[in-house]
This record gives sequence, C-alpha cells and structure tokens, in this order.
Amino acid sequence: ARVAGHDRKNQRPRRDAQSDPAPIHMLSVPTMRFLETQYGGPLEPLRLRANLILDLPDARAFEEDRWLGKKIWIGDALLEIVKQCEYCIVPSLDAETPERSSGILNAILRGRGGLVGVNARTLTGNRLRVGDPVAIVD
Repeated sequence: ARVAGHDRKNQRPRRDAQSDPAPIHMLSVPTMRFLETQYGGPLEPLRLRANLILDLPDARAFEEDRWLGKKIWIGDALLEIVKQCEYCIVPSLDAETPERSSGILNAILRGRGGLVGVNARTLTGNRLRVGDPVAIVD
C-alpha cells in the first residue's frame, strides 16, 4: 500500500477545544472506486475532501475501516486511526465552483450509510510523500 496523490506536510492539530481530535481524513482508492460505481461515473478526489488517498492495490472497498483503533506509519508520520468519517453535505459542493451535486451525497449514503473513510490523528512526525509505504503497527 502506498500514498497516492500529492506530497503533503502533515500539520499537527491545535490543542484547544475547537480543534478536531482526528483531523486527517483517509480514503482508499478501492473505496473511491466503489463510490464511483454507486454514483455512476468518475469522482474527483478533491470532491471527497480526503487529506490522504491510499492506493491499496490488493484491498477491497472500505479496507481502511479495519484499521480502527490501530496505528499506521506513513512516511515519517505515525498516525492513529480514531473513527470512521461521517460525511455531511460537503462532498455535494464542488471545491472550485458553487455547483452542487446531490448525486454524490446519495452515492455516499447508499455506499455505507454516509460512513466513508477514516479519521486519524498524528502521534509523531509530519512528512508524507506520494509513494510512501503504509504500514500497520498494531
């Protein structure tokens, strides 16, 4: 398994009451392909607002759900998988235009009742690169 997409510097969350305890949204390519089947066409990764898209060539859709409560290394970052990601209306909004598409939201709801991908938090490190291996720790 490897990171797909663009290199990123992982920002540590602020430690105040307003910060999200698990700000990193991860989604696998097999999960995206499943959603495209539900939607009936290709989906732009930007539309799904995932921070990390993981290329898991031998995995099934929603493989990332099996990582709940585990830690993973990606690049020099150790992440803890905290919860499933609960979607809201955001994917129905185009990231670059005011265009809305309820079809995407419907595909997400049909796919898994709105639970798509996982949320993680950084334990240590901060550099993630395209092609970095993904390794489950426990």
